[in-house]
Amino acid sequence: MTLAPGLLAVRPPQPTDPTRIGPFPVLGVLGAGGMGQVYLAAGPSGHVAVKVVHPGLANDPQFRARFAREAEAGRRVHSPWTAAVLAADPDASTPWLAAEYVPGVPLGRAVAETGPLASPAVEALAAHLVRALLAVHEAGLVHRDVKPANVLLAADRARMIDFGISRALDGTRMTSTGTAVGTPAFMSPEQADGREIGTASDLFSLGSVLVFTATGTGPFGEGSPVTVLRRILSTEPGLGSLTGPVRDLVAACLRRDPAARPTAAQLADLLPPPQPGTDWLPPAVTARLPDPAQLPRPVAPEPPARRPVARRSLLIGLGAVLATAAAGGVAATATGLWRGGGPTGGPTGTAAPAPGAPRWSYATSGPVSCMAAGDGVVHIAGSDATAHAIDVRTGQARWSYSLRGGGSRHTPAVVDGTVHLDDDRLTIYTLDAAGSLRWEAHGRLVAAGDGVVLAATFDTEARDQVTAYDAATGVRRWDAPVASTPTGAFALDNPGAAGGGRTHVGLKHALRTLDSATGATLWEQPLADLTAVTLAGPLVYATGGDPRVESTLVAFDAATGRERWRRTVEDRYGEIAVHEGTVYADGGHGVGLSALDAQTGEPRWELDRGSPLTTAMYGTAPVVAGDTCWIGGVRIGRLDARPSFTLFAYATDSGEERWALDLEFDTGYTASIALVGDTVVLGSQRFDAASGAVVGIR
Repeated sequence: MTLAPGLLAVRPPQPTDPTRIGPFPVLGVLGAGGMGQVYLAAGPSGHVAVKVVHPGLANDPQFRARFAREAEAGRRVHSPWTAAVLAADPDASTPWLAAEYVPGVPLGRAVAETGPLASPAVEALAAHLVRALLAVHEAGLVHRDVKPANVLLAADRARMIDFGISRALDGTRMTSTGTAVGTPAFMSPEQADGREIGTASDLFSLGSVLVFTATGTGPFGEGSPVTVLRRILSTEPGLGSLTGPVRDLVAACLRRDPAARPTAAQLADLLPPPQPGTDWLPPAVTARLPDPAQLPRPVAPEPPARRPVARRSLLIGLGAVLATAAAGGVAATATGLWRGGGPTGGPTGTAAPAPGAPRWSYATSGPVSCMAAGDGVVHIAGSDATAHAIDVRTGQARWSYSLRGGGSRHTPAVVDGTVHLDDDRLTIYTLDAAGSLRWEAHGRLVAAGDGVVLAATFDTEARDQVTAYDAATGVRRWDAPVASTPTGAFALDNPGAAGGGRTHVGLKHALRTLDSATGATLWEQPLADLTAVTLAGPLVYATGGDPRVESTLVAFDAATGRERWRRTVEDRYGEIAVHEGTVYADGGHGVGLSALDAQTGEPRWELDRGSPLTTAMYGTAPVVAGDTCWIGGVRIGRLDARPSFTLFAYATDSGEERWALDLEFDTGYTASIALVGDTVVLGSQRFDAASGAVVGIR
């Protein structure tokens, strides 16, 4: 998690919060992220922001080493265009890092909430960021993750933050050989291809950030990370509404050849020095800046008690940012970096053996977009307008059923051998174990359970509503209207879950829970842009948030709606799986893969951006059985090669990689994944082809 100090509201400390961190008295809590807690504290000259990492991560020697390297890298940067690190102690029982508190708003959030910035503000921002990069490069560093989340907009000027993944130009490597680090939409071509990078890479990323600032979209458009990375490698950038000298500057930064790009020093000579003042930002952004007068008043820190100085402790004045020791974008490497927590008391069993060749392959006439496990079979649906039930022992179809309304985009629901699925023309089908139609009805599938099938439907007045059909007969039991928006009330792909007498439905900006028998609303909690909803025991888990700003994984009490815990990362959380008291979350390129305590949300282990997992994980949900978690992705260094897919197996107790299998079949951009008995089943999802395949791997 990158700390954006102006983003987070300050709440009073709780009894469980520390009263002092190192020499800094704690004044309040700024927020929490995937790696730790962030506090507002009193420093010698004003407010400071202090990041304290989770105790479980503090036990990892690799984590502490990276933490120390981050501080050392930041020590080399001195600039008014960066946020200064004031102190750090990587050897403390719980490592911490303190930085200048900047009353600013992250660029990504500013654009998301107020829209693109006008040309004068873009030109001023360019002058600020060029000088920030000049300071970084003069210190012998490459930033390697220049993106909107790492730019703070303050009243006086912008500041570039987060040097947690910087690499020194003297050849001291901070990540494993072959690793590509960065955030996909703002990567340079050499980063996307896993090649060695230099300062020119930061200039390419700067050009992408300025296009985003002026247009709201990066120069290579939107889409899955792998899709965007392919565009970076093969297409020309779009500059949108950029005009004037900044357009020419950005075009030069976005040249594919690193040697043809200007340096930060050359750009600083071209851009006039920023004029001091408080009116460089649009009023809508200025209105969102934190008011320092509303913060808890700093109290002069008491002298710290004398104690032996740890051998590697740091108390330093730097020009850098408060960030996690594992900050960065995505990574691809043949050897995994993993963080081990302590014993979790979780699942037990024998270790999964390394797999051999795929057991079988089943061809389809269109991409396979979703799969669900059954009793010895995997049920698949996709754009070929056919539902298939495949025997996982033989790879042969037990049955297939033609969908009249085209393909399906939603995962089938399998309950007691009965399969519920839908098509693109709002028809829900219920099929028995032999593939015969029991009934069909109108709507988009949301969930099935408690004896009902839940659908998103629309009445004659085009009002959105949740409809419950009797699972056995298809008789309509009840309708529950929901407030519509111009683009509809339901979240994309209709996330939902049912069980325990309650139905949990993902709406555009909230999670709503209904009584499964009557449709009455029991509770509702706000959560924008829902991605996934999963029910496990007494808790319901949901992911959502604007991926340009941050993403949230939150656990609610299923009966009352009371929030039990919340984790936030940059970019997005994807799908999750809950198994034996642990939540396994695809953290996109913000974290990678997380194992969190299902009751508290505390990390048990996390694969960070230095792991072999890459951005293609957006299309795969983790699947877990016994003591193994499986998930898949595409290695960044192979983006220019024939598309392929890698299946990873990780130990559930530590996150240690057990094996990785590079599959020969062409999955295109991503794949769906399911686990049936001892067989992992992958379905290819090529958006640029008229065929697909399903592969079973023991």
